[in-house]
Amino acid sequence: MEQWTFGLYPACIKYLMSAFDVPEVMAVTRNNICKNGMDSLSRGGAVIYYASVFLYFWVFSTPIVSLIFGSYLYICINWLHIHFDEAFSSLRIANYKAFTRFHINSKGDLEVFTLAVDKVPKEWKLDPSWDGESKQPHSLSYLRRFPSKWRSVSPQQDPVKTVRIVDHFVIEQTQKSESATVNGSVTH
Repeated sequence: MEQWTFGLYPACIKYLMSAFDVPEVMAVTRNNICKNGMDSLSRGGAVIYYASVFLYFWVFSTPIVSLIFGSYLYICINWLHIHFDEAFSSLRIANYKAFTRFHINSKGDLEVFTLAVDKVPKEWKLDPSWDGESKQPHSLSYLRRFPSKWRSVSPQQDPVKTVRIVDHFVIEQTQKSESATVNGSVTH
C-alpha cells in the first residue's frame, strides 16, 4: 500500500492517529522539547503542539472540570451545608456584600470591623450635598458628612444608611518587655 500511494497512505494514517490521540501528541512533543529545546520543533510541529494543548485543555478539559466542580459545589451547599462563600462568589450576585476595616485605637490595639450591605442599589444619582463639602482642602473622606459623590435613588437601599456591623473584635497590643535577649545574654 505504501508503494502504491508513494508513502502518502502511512503519512495520512500517522497524522490522523495523532489528531485523535491528543494526549500522546502533547506528551511526545513535550518530551522532545524538554530534551532538545523549543528550537528543535519545526514551525508545523509547534503549531500542532499548541493546537493540541488548546484542544485538550480548553475544548475538552475545561467543560468537564467545570461540570465536576460545579456539581461538587451544588452538593456541598444543598446537602452538606458547607462552601457557601465559594459557591456564591461564582454567581456574581450584586447583593450581600461585605468588607473588613481595621482601626488602631489610642491604646495601640487593632480593632477589626466587618461591615455588610444586604441590598446594593441598582440606580444611582449625583449627591448635590457632596459638591459643597468636597471643596475643603485635605478633608478626610471618613470625617465628611457626605462621603460619596453618588447616592442611591432609593433611600431604602442607600448603603451609607443600611450598612451594618456583622463582626467586631479587638486584637490587643502585646506589651514590650523591658529586657531583651541579644546573642543569649540579657540586656536592660
